[in-house]
Amino acid sequence: MKITESLVLSVLHFLSQIILLQKPSEPQERKKESSIRSSTHVDIQAHHSSSGQTSSTKA
Repeated sequence: MKITESLVLSVLHFLSQIILLQKPSEPQERKKESSIRSSTHVDIQAHHSSSGQTSSTKA
């Protein structure tokens, strides 16, 4: 019984790996992540420039 259970588990793991590799929705997820990252990057740049302006006005 233990041998068959481990075999089934290994096969399930193998199948899950194949499914993960062949996921069609992965590029869309990556696009979402990149768009979120770019928007946060823009926010950081805007905050950086505004803080730089305030420091220059103070100086």
